[in-house]
Amino acid sequence: MNLHEAADQLYAAPPEEFIASRTALAKQLRTTGEPALARQVAALRKPTRGSWLINLLSRRHPGRLAALGSLAEALLTAHRDGGSGELLRLSAERTRLVAELTRAAMECGREAGYSPTDAIRAEVTGTLTAALTDPEVARLATRGHLSASASPAAFGPVGLFDLGTSSTPPTSAAPVRGPTTGAERRAAELAAEEAQATRAAARAVVGAARQAVERAEAELNDARQAVAELTAELRRAEAQVSARLGALADAEGDATRAEEEAHRASGLAAAAEATLAAFDLGERRPAQE
Repeated sequence: MNLHEAADQLYAAPPEEFIASRTALAKQLRTTGEPALARQVAALRKPTRGSWLINLLSRRHPGRLAALGSLAEALLTAHRDGGSGELLRLSAERTRLVAELTRAAMECGREAGYSPTDAIRAEVTGTLTAALTDPEVARLATRGHLSASASPAAFGPVGLFDLGTSSTPPTSAAPVRGPTTGAERRAAELAAEEAQATRAAARAVVGAARQAVERAEAELNDARQAVAELTAELRRAEAQVSARLGALADAEGDATRAEEEAHRASGLAAAAEATLAAFDLGERRPAQE
């Protein structure tokens, strides 16, 4: 087993089973002589509920998340080239794709017996949107190894909907001009949708951060309990070793005493044999004379 296979095994399970599964797997790896991999496994983080849903999606429909990567590349190219029409088209595609993947992830959760809340839906939407600008988030999502939520940062409404107008704040001499063309109106609508999605994602990130604190505290308690159990196990082992060392010392003492007794018995036997031999010799001499 390598770390990738271990992560596959752990992140496929529901979050509530993660800690126990991770502890058992790390212990198994230590027992089988793989302490380095055991340490890496022990360092894997428990997934948030939204991350778990995306991991489920990547396992049940592996090809669907691949579209995020191609769309991210197209967005970067269009943003670099400055084509407003292409940016508008790709932005609409992004909104559609993220919504579609979010619905699919929610369905995966329901099929697994979990009913997602609105906050979890927002977390999934924010993380999928972030995957369009963060290659690491995209990589983990595609592999099904996500552990934490993410929020979109690189592409905001201004970056995506810059149609070449001035960014200078309006003054009293230059009143704000509303969208006049169809493209500008559509851009404004999409910008409002993006802003709403960003706010929802930010709220989800705050909620996820609070959940992460709770999970960290729970993991800390689990780690402390594991340390206490291992310490107790170590003390029992030390007591057993001490008892066996004492038994060994006693056995060595018994062996030494037995050896001394055997030596004395051997000496006594030799002396008795000499006496007997002398007696036999004395008895035989008169008869010979």
